[in-house]
Amino acid sequence: MIGVLGGQQLANVNLGAFLQKRIQFIGSSLRSRSTFLKFELTRKFEAFSNERFANGKMVPIIDRVFDWHDVAAAHQYMEENRNIGKIVLKVE
Repeated sequence: MIGVLGGQQLANVNLGAFLQKRIQFIGSSLRSRSTFLKFELTRKFEAFSNERFANGKMVPIIDRVFDWHDVAAAHQYMEENRNIGKIVLKVE
């Protein structure tokens, strides 16, 4: 998990499943990291993901597409934490 844009609290989390499956939860924040490290992480993600996006093994999760004229509505939608995935502004 990187950051807490979706909120800091979780309700009804079954920690037994974590223990049973030996799942690890690791959190981090990029805010305090150096610009160089952020650049390196971005470069590494690009190297990892480009081919996977191209061949369809990875796909972005797009929640909703708004016309760019509706940017205020898109921002309100995001502020209300209603999205699961990316909000896209369509510019034509």
